[in-house]
Amino acid sequence: MTMSASYPFQGSCNVTPLVAQASVINSAGSVRREDATEGSQRSGREPQSHSPLELEHAIGCNGKNLHTAVLHPTAIPLVAVCAIGKLVVTVNTEDLQDQHIFKGHDAVVTAVDVSNSGDFLVSGQSASETGKDGMGYIIVWDYHARHKCYVLPGHLGGIYAVRFSPDDRWLASTGKDVKTLIWDVQTSELSGGLKDVMENDAALGLAWGAITEPGTRRQAYDLFITYNTGVRLCTWGFDLKTMQYRSASLTFQLPGSGGRIGGFMRQYNCVCLCGDSLLCGTASDLLIFGVESKLFKVNIVLGMGGVLSMVELRNESSAVLVGCGDGRLFKLKQKGAGAYGGAGGRVKRESMATAHDWEAAGELQLPPGGVTSLSLSGDGTEVLAGTSKGELYRIHPSTLSATLLSVSHTDSVVDVAVPSNQSDVFATASTDNTVRLWSMDSYTQLSLYSTQKSTPTCIAFSQTQSPAPQQQHQRPTDLQPLITGWADGTISCLDLGEKAASVLWCIATAHRGAVCAVSSSEHYILSAGSDGATRVWAAKSRECVAVVEAHAKKVTAVLPDATSARILHSCSLDKTVMTFDLAQQCGLPNRQGPKRLVYKTEPESSGFVALAQKTTGERELVLATADGSVLMYDIDYAQPVCSVAEVPKIHINTMSLDPASSAIAVGRQDGSILVYRIPGDQPEAHLTAYAAAHSTAVLKLVWSHDGKQLISTGSDGEVYVWNYYL
Repeated sequence: MTMSASYPFQGSCNVTPLVAQASVINSAGSVRREDATEGSQRSGREPQSHSPLELEHAIGCNGKNLHTAVLHPTAIPLVAVCAIGKLVVTVNTEDLQDQHIFKGHDAVVTAVDVSNSGDFLVSGQSASETGKDGMGYIIVWDYHARHKCYVLPGHLGGIYAVRFSPDDRWLASTGKDVKTLIWDVQTSELSGGLKDVMENDAALGLAWGAITEPGTRRQAYDLFITYNTGVRLCTWGFDLKTMQYRSASLTFQLPGSGGRIGGFMRQYNCVCLCGDSLLCGTASDLLIFGVESKLFKVNIVLGMGGVLSMVELRNESSAVLVGCGDGRLFKLKQKGAGAYGGAGGRVKRESMATAHDWEAAGELQLPPGGVTSLSLSGDGTEVLAGTSKGELYRIHPSTLSATLLSVSHTDSVVDVAVPSNQSDVFATASTDNTVRLWSMDSYTQLSLYSTQKSTPTCIAFSQTQSPAPQQQHQRPTDLQPLITGWADGTISCLDLGEKAASVLWCIATAHRGAVCAVSSSEHYILSAGSDGATRVWAAKSRECVAVVEAHAKKVTAVLPDATSARILHSCSLDKTVMTFDLAQQCGLPNRQGPKRLVYKTEPESSGFVALAQKTTGERELVLATADGSVLMYDIDYAQPVCSVAEVPKIHINTMSLDPASSAIAVGRQDGSILVYRIPGDQPEAHLTAYAAAHSTAVLKLVWSHDGKQLISTGSDGEVYVWNYYL
């Protein structure tokens, strides 16, 4: 059913009327409900679909976009609604394991909101990656039924902000097309809006004001919008003459000269209504306007990096909490009603201690990183704060104290590893210069290693026994040390102590260039580099006992043989896979190093990116090529004994074989994951599961020690845990 309406606009802003169509409205005009959630308990559940792969948990609320973490106003205990990649996730703040995952977007979610009643969620995304129209779509969700209500066409280029009106009747949205649109939540119709006269402008801040004459035919709404070219008030009311809702807009006045914006060109990030004042956060300061007079009152400089987020503290009289780009939170209070407007038409700049009729009532310093989201709980006793460093905090505004709720990576997660003797932890490494240990039971961070000296590139748990824990750092019981490779060619071993990891030993300049892969056996540590070399290190002494320089390009994987510690396998982007015997020396002239036993190549491929070995049957090698194929090699045959590929072929970044050698998981450049089932000991593989949750490329995959779960990481900084039911 196509829904259209006449959209008259008023005011000084140029507007283009649009016709909206809700993409899940069926021909009968009713809403088609779709299951949109996955995951809530780690065990004891059957999958909700026929796929054996079910998304269990998502980690990755990294705070890259403003206003992407909000508190549900009515849920008890408190529930946080967060954007994680192209997912919307609700999290029980008392139990992080308790998640509900809303799937429906095909690009990164850039804005979220919850209606005042708590019945609806809304999320907006960046430009669609699957459609050709470049639209940033908006999805309205039924929170309780956990279904899509409808999909709105949104804005060309992507969404900046979405906000429900106080009575849940209307939804306002802004986007990169410089438009502000107003949607009817009951019917999904586009009812009106406005567009700024300046192209490439941005409206990042939306705030609904009071409803005037509620319950009457003259009921009207105030909507405050912060365009970079100025602050607007859009009055949205019902016109009895035309029997339609119409908009009228006014621009708040600024002092000085310089054209229509009075010399106050700003990048506005947020807006908050507090009593008779409108507070607008910018990239440099805080501007305060009088709501009734529409005039500028004062600007206040708070911290470094400008003002990124704000929230009114309803339990305190005329108070707001302001989040800044340097991680500082300020509580501002209004001392009393003051005259509107700047003195003599001049800009009035004052210190943060006192400015006109506002004063700083407290300050809280969070770890460095911009405070990109602030949201007040329904009872007004807590604030959820999200930062650009991937951290969520529970803030108590009365005492200005903070409790860390969750952490996330903020950049590409380049590797993930699980210990061979435990299924309750896993480790990740990221280009945000951190290595982290996570709990599979609570999905909380157990240990952190952070450095600015270099960037981690690969990790693997050591197969040797960990030394006794140092007194200052207590490790999880029997946890193996973690071997890490770094971009500067260093190999180090970390003892993942409680909260903070420590370095047990380090091999500087182990490779010329980055270390691309590491693995371990009881007696050896294997490493591979971008220089094409593979090195073998004694596990106890860390002396280099062998060097293999047989590959012409970057070595992407190296691993010890499943049956003999003296045998190693390696693969490379030079399209070759090789097997070497460490106990025998190469007999060829002018060549040193271990003897090569096997040499196989795929000249038509784009090179090998991943390598594993079956522990059953003929112990075939399983490899993935960059151009999208999965191959099985038997050492006795020149050609692959099995080859599978999907059409069309999509670039493969990673591959992992489960501990039972019964399933192969493949991560691809388009963010999708494939799982192939291996029947018995046969050299065969059949596609059994397809999943797409990452907003960008899947970089690494690993199976848990028991083979019941799969962990995936991506260039979006997300970490996903999947249940596997076969």
